[in-house]
Amino acid sequence: MSRACCYFLALNCVSWLSSGCIISPPDEQVPLPQIPPRINIDSVTPTPFAYVTTLTTGPAPSFTAEFVSEDLGVEVVGKLYLNLDDAGEALIGSTSMGAGSLDSVRPPMTIYWEGMRETAGCYAITMTITYGTNYDEERISKPVDHSKTAYVTWWVAHGIAPEDLNFESCPQPNPQPQ
Repeated sequence: MSRACCYFLALNCVSWLSSGCIISPPDEQVPLPQIPPRINIDSVTPTPFAYVTTLTTGPAPSFTAEFVSEDLGVEVVGKLYLNLDDAGEALIGSTSMGAGSLDSVRPPMTIYWEGMRETAGCYAITMTITYGTNYDEERISKPVDHSKTAYVTWWVAHGIAPEDLNFESCPQPNPQPQ
């Protein structure tokens, strides 16, 4: 092989080895969307599929729900309401939890019925779980954007024997949160 031929091959090999892969630059990373809380209904205690009996005295009853969400650094807040969206609605408990992600395992959200337990009656107790920034602090502190809120409701016979409970006197659920 001639010297010119070897020189030609060497130049072509070197230029081929020195060229990098032709790949376009990566697309700009799109931030993950914030995914609102979703309650695992099978984990809710007490079960929302039967009425709950509570006492007007003694330890505060607790309401618990496991949930998942992609919070993107925003605190998650749970609130417990007596007869939500009714004329006699009242905030009766709340708690908060640090931000998490869909991949994180969190403890369940547990809220205690802290106030207004003196009067026996039939009540709808509703737990809301949403971002702390989604509550309207001007009024009763209800969620502003319902699409970013998880709800679970229990019908509670409070201080009433189950045989004396008249469901006609219980507040009826609203089909859509107001």
